[in-house]
Amino acid sequence: MNGRSLNASTTWNDMQADMGCGSKDALSLADITKTFRYRGEWYPTVADTSLSARDGEVVSLVGPSGCGKSTLLNMIAGLVVPDTGHIACGGDVVRGPNTRVGYLTQDDALLPWRTVRSNVALPLEIRGLPRSERRARAMDILGQVGLGGFERHYPAQLSGGMRKRVSLARTLVSDVRTLLLDEPFGALDAQTRVLSQRLLTSLVERMQLTVVLVTHDLDEAITLSDRVVVLSRRPARILDVVSIPLARPRDVTEKSSEHMHLYRQIWTTLAEQLEVKQESERDLGPAARSEGE
Repeated sequence: MNGRSLNASTTWNDMQADMGCGSKDALSLADITKTFRYRGEWYPTVADTSLSARDGEVVSLVGPSGCGKSTLLNMIAGLVVPDTGHIACGGDVVRGPNTRVGYLTQDDALLPWRTVRSNVALPLEIRGLPRSERRARAMDILGQVGLGGFERHYPAQLSGGMRKRVSLARTLVSDVRTLLLDEPFGALDAQTRVLSQRLLTSLVERMQLTVVLVTHDLDEAITLSDRVVVLSRRPARILDVVSIPLARPRDVTEKSSEHMHLYRQIWTTLAEQLEVKQESERDLGPAARSEGE
């Protein structure tokens, strides 16, 4: 960083010339590394990774299982501190829990004793907003995700796809404009996954959301994204960044010849890493396979 010192008032605008990131970036990671200790051994998880997402852009991360994709999301969310490098969101350097982003994981994490509306309003309750405002905002976002009329239901009364929409509504109710999505639709059946992808596409375009999506589904990555970042096996390094020139709005069920060309391009790079990972795990045994992302 050419010797620039950091302090509590340092913003991304102070640093972007040193980092080479654009002023239009909603999210920027520069020279990120992370190593974890497990059973007395140190495991490099992310190495020298820099990436960004512009306002309203959807960026997908694909790579072998355990390569560090979820660790990257956790660092963007401020839940894990990088060993080196810097992360900025909304013009500010991330120094702790990042309230500028919403984080949606594969688990819907709904509280079973709360109604749908009460689950969605929980972030606003934690912030101390008045009950009337919490109620109004929860009802509004439930309408936007197609759950108007279900506000008094409990999670156990809903299908898996409906619970996922409740979780998405809870993530959006705080008016965040950047979403971190970690395999959000991986547990859904094929038909419900398509409907959920359509909903997400609609919300992203209508609300101009910036999204970083972790997925193992290359079709999903191509359909939803503006760019797909292909990561190496652990420690994660960027191998390729593939721009997705497909016109929007997109039909999540359509697989054009251009879509298939992009699929083959991404798979060719990714397959080499999967083959190397399998060989490495055979050499290292069960301990290597026990490591998570």
